[in-house]
Order: sequence, then C-alpha cells, then structure tokens
Amino acid sequence: MSRPKSAVLSAADQKAVVANLKSKIKSTAAEIKAVSAGQKSAEKSCGTTIKAAEKLYAAEMKTSNKALAVLNKDLASLQAQLVAMTPPKADSAAPVAPASVMRKPRSTKAAISVQAAA
Repeated sequence: MSRPKSAVLSAADQKAVVANLKSKIKSTAAEIKAVSAGQKSAEKSCGTTIKAAEKLYAAEMKTSNKALAVLNKDLASLQAQLVAMTPPKADSAAPVAPASVMRKPRSTKAAISVQAAA
C-alpha cells in the first residue's frame, strides 16, 4: 500500500481553509452557549418544581404520621380493654417445645471418654 500524497496548499487556499475553520469554530461555540443557557433555565425551572414537590411530600408525611400516632394509640387502648375483659386461662403454664424441636445436650470430652470406656 502506498502512502497518500500530502496536500500542499497555496497561500490563498490555506487562508480560505483557515477562515472556514474559524467560522465553524465560532458557530459551534455559539451553539454550545445556547445549549448551556437552555440547560440552566431548565435546571432552574425544575429546581423550583422539585422544591414545591418536596414541601408537599413533607406536609403529607407529617399529617399521615400524626394520623398513624392517633391510630396506634387507639389500637393500644382497645387491646388493653380486651385484655381487661377476658379472664386469664386456667392452664397458663409456659409453652413447652415439642420433642422434635428440643435439642440434645452437647457432648463433652469427659462424657465421650466415659462412653468409650463403657
């Protein structure tokens, strides 16, 4: 594969290319500035919307927390009344775990040596 020939420009051609590149650079910089301004304005308007939504959320959470506190208090009162109204059970021994759940005691070295000797 051969090398491509280098383009040698005349002074007038080089001047035209440089002028064209400068104009493209200016137009691109102007576009960047316009897009940045659009982003800033969108950020500002969204920021105010987000702040308003946060305030609304905080207010809703505050009222719902108050309602939950009242309901929990009522529930505790009703449960206390129910306990007071029901007589205690006659057979109120501590619950015993079924045999399938009970664990075997752990073997110690001394117990193992006694079993081995026997």
